[in-house]
Amino acid sequence: MNSQTESSGIAWMRRILSYGFLLLAIVIAVWFVLQSQKDVSRASEGMGGRQGPGEAAPLVLTQTIREDNVSWTKEYIGRVEPIDAVDLVARVSG
Repeated sequence: MNSQTESSGIAWMRRILSYGFLLLAIVIAVWFVLQSQKDVSRASEGMGGRQGPGEAAPLVLTQTIREDNVSWTKEYIGRVEPIDAVDLVARVSG
């Protein structure tokens, strides 16, 4: 009878641990969802919103564009051979 009590106690402890891990996973998932919504709201405010007195402007990298003539050539070393050959024959004379 003592071994049966121990096995039911172990089963009860495993059940509590599994529910605990499930609850922990749900809490973590909810936290990630809330954080992603907070990041989206911050991004939407930054799109057209005005900056506060303590906020610095974001760093934007720029580069000057210049016009240049570029020749698009490619050189290959090797031999090209078609996979299939087609004979073209006229059906009418002329």
